[in-house]
Amino acid sequence: MDTQDPSTPVHYNDSKRRNNVKFITTFIISSLSKVLIGFLFVATKYCLPYFDPLLFSALRLTMASVLLFPFLVPHIRKLVATTKSHPHALLLYPLYALCTATSPVFINYAAQYTTVSNIGILTSLMPAYSFVLSVCLGHEKLTLVSITAVLVAMVAALGIVDMSTISVNLSDSVGIILMVAQGVFGAVFNELTKEFVSMGFDSVSISVVSFIGAGALTWSCWLILAPFHGLYTFTPNLLDTSLRAWVSLLYAGVFGTAVVWLVVAWSARQLSAVAISTQMLIVPPVSSILGTLFFDDPTGVGTVLNMFEVLLGLLLLATRKPRTKTAPAVEEAQETLETDSPILEVKSTRGDSDSDSELESKTPEDISLSAIPSSFDSYPILEFPEHQDLELPSDP
Repeated sequence: MDTQDPSTPVHYNDSKRRNNVKFITTFIISSLSKVLIGFLFVATKYCLPYFDPLLFSALRLTMASVLLFPFLVPHIRKLVATTKSHPHALLLYPLYALCTATSPVFINYAAQYTTVSNIGILTSLMPAYSFVLSVCLGHEKLTLVSITAVLVAMVAALGIVDMSTISVNLSDSVGIILMVAQGVFGAVFNELTKEFVSMGFDSVSISVVSFIGAGALTWSCWLILAPFHGLYTFTPNLLDTSLRAWVSLLYAGVFGTAVVWLVVAWSARQLSAVAISTQMLIVPPVSSILGTLFFDDPTGVGTVLNMFEVLLGLLLLATRKPRTKTAPAVEEAQETLETDSPILEVKSTRGDSDSDSELESKTPEDISLSAIPSSFDSYPILEFPEHQDLELPSDP
């Protein structure tokens, strides 16, 4: 009875295998989408001479909202119903929209002060912010691999940045401070996305809502600040704007914003917030290569070596299995379901031997509702002898 029947169904193992394949596929697609962010920084550099950074952010968010709105329409009723069941979600909407709006704004202003390479490199600090925030919120456990990976990523990112220019160049230091702030807001956005998903919200729908709110917030800020800057100088000169700037704006709104954030929202169903942030470590090598090709950004041997350190941090964090905190009862139930040994043994005192062997071993998939024990099991079972003559009372 202690030996496992070789004919035990393997449906549960197949399900685990499919989930692992789905996880790996999601991670690969989400990681490849980060390459688009490197080209987004290049497009931002091309657009800033013609567009104000705040206006450029508003245009990006507006294009993304229009493109992503069709994904929201089929889920509006579910979104409203879920919001009614979780009223406190209304308090998170403004913060969610703020985090969505600040990311492009900080990137645009930082691009005015520092190089494309530095912008991309500083995004590798986001996993550190996300990991610390996840641990503080109880979503992640402290592990040696996680701590090592985060430290490797941070040291590598700071090693790539030319620290000598920061000490003498105020422009670079301002851009770096803005990118650090952008990383913090990006980490908060990832955690809020997971929080909404845990409440039952569709990750794509809630992201579209955040884009609509972020666009409205950015346009409001632009309209308020426009009179102080002069409305004429605060708007682009359409006649002098080059074709390359218009193409860059289109790319920034469609691929750099809508597609990237749509993939982030889609991957939030399978990946942890730390894993999503970790994928940003792909951006520094791509940004350094593109910065060298398009803007002649300096790239030395030390930069290349630190790129490999960044990728090492990505590898350490990506290959580990996320260890989230769960209740003890949930952990015990998961261990019971994940075991391959039989968990139900039923023996019949009547019938042939075929039925005995058929019911000997059962796995979670073969347990029907009739096999679930009920409260009636506590009552004694009355056993009658098979050959006993019952005397019926006679008529009076």
